Amino acid sequence: MRVFLTANPRLVEGARFQTVRALVTAIDRLAELVVVPLDRIDFARGRVQGWRRLPGGRFEPIGMLMPRGALWINYSDGFYLDHAALGFASPGAFLAAQHALYSEALASGRVARVVNSVAAEQATLKLWLAGQGRRLPGLIPSHRLAVGPAAALRMRLERLRARHGALVVKPNWGGAGQGVVRVDSAAAARAFAERHAADPTHAHALDDWCVQPLVDGPEKRFWFTGDYCVDARILVRRPRPWETEVTRSERIERYWFPKAAGANPRGAAQFHADLRVATAVWARSGLEVGCVDFIGDRVNEINGAGTTFTQYRGWTRVADARPALVQWAKALVREAAG
Repeated sequence: MRVFLTANPRLVEGARFQTVRALVTAIDRLAELVVVPLDRIDFARGRVQGWRRLPGGRFEPIGMLMPRGALWINYSDGFYLDHAALGFASPGAFLAAQHALYSEALASGRVARVVNSVAAEQATLKLWLAGQGRRLPGLIPSHRLAVGPAAALRMRLERLRARHGALVVKPNWGGAGQGVVRVDSAAAARAFAERHAADPTHAHALDDWCVQPLVDGPEKRFWFTGDYCVDARILVRRPRPWETEVTRSERIERYWFPKAAGANPRGAAQFHADLRVATAVWARSGLEVGCVDFIGDRVNEINGAGTTFTQYRGWTRVADARPALVQWAKALVREAAG
């Protein structure tokens, strides 16, 4: 049985991506695994460059293939790649091509299942939260900032700033803090509007941006596989993307308080309250693997394809959800095999 796995191109070049390597090792033992570097896909023809794993964790190319198999795991969405170098006019066009590739493979019957599904991955766009309104509790308010003339952008930001105070503006599609901007003054709103209007594909996009109020508090991450949360971590006083001179300290800990008879450690009540919110948001998203992120006690975004399932403090690993991820992947492959 053949299983495809889309990955960051650096994996086949030797990068030590611990999460995806754990997936590759586990799946390769159960099926004929074909790794697909995301920058080596012929989207026009629907063909991919396949790579197979060799002993010792190296990889070798096996040629251009028409994807045919029981399962295709999408574990990289490529927000970090240069869309122009790949022949796309905008980041949005690159993401749409990926979604079309997976959708066509399913519709043609050449691939039986794609994980995460194209529909579910829409929840990882920042503006998905804006579309939930009051249907989900515990969300940081999110607003759409549509591309337009500088004057219109500035007016929209000023209205939101009057309502919420300081704002965070981030690309609808992105990650790792790339392109995130703090807007806490009229001057900052004007600077952002002029830069964004001058180049609608500036930095990232899907054209539109997501605006949220600036919220302080610890950053929490809840990892999920299938329907269940499998681990969590908390970061306190981590530097923000716009901070160039960092003076604050940082504390990183595992954030995990399983229910046990007679056990009520400090922080457990807040953890279980957060877990209820995270689980509700996860169920609504339709994702099968990824995480739900908080700032304070409210959700600020969801992540799917490519989520790292470990957390380090320096060289010390403080949380590791890979064992649960591997067990989930094995079950997925066995189910696909029938």
